[in-house]
Amino acid sequence: MKATIKQVVEAYKLLGEAKVTKLEDGEVVKIVKARKAMRPVADEYESFLKDVQEKFKPENWDEVQSKVQKWQQEGENTTLTEAERIEVNKALVDYSKKVDSAIKDELSKEVELNVEKLKEDSATKMLVENGWEVGKLDLIEILL
Repeated sequence: MKATIKQVVEAYKLLGEAKVTKLEDGEVVKIVKARKAMRPVADEYESFLKDVQEKFKPENWDEVQSKVQKWQQEGENTTLTEAERIEVNKALVDYSKKVDSAIKDELSKEVELNVEKLKEDSATKMLVENGWEVGKLDLIEILL
């Protein structure tokens, strides 16, 4: 089956955190095998993301981070000047835009994934056991 990298990464993370004690043993095995199939895609994406985040840091990134921490600690009564706060906000927004732009194409790429579908009642059991909202099932729809 084809799935986007975004679908694979989200499903991999959610299934890794999911409690599965209420599922039949066979269904747990399907989840473990699905995570095994997803792992290379998820790991490769995480490495890509780290590279992107590192490469797009501006020259003065450490200074920006230092000012962000100071601002967070001091709150509304920060000793940062208005110009410094504007500079920090601009640097963070620019950085985020660059990173988001770079990963957008990567997340929309499709990969071939060979996983076994879960039984319908397994999704319901996971929903209840994990206290998920129904929308969480969208994140693992590639297994449903």
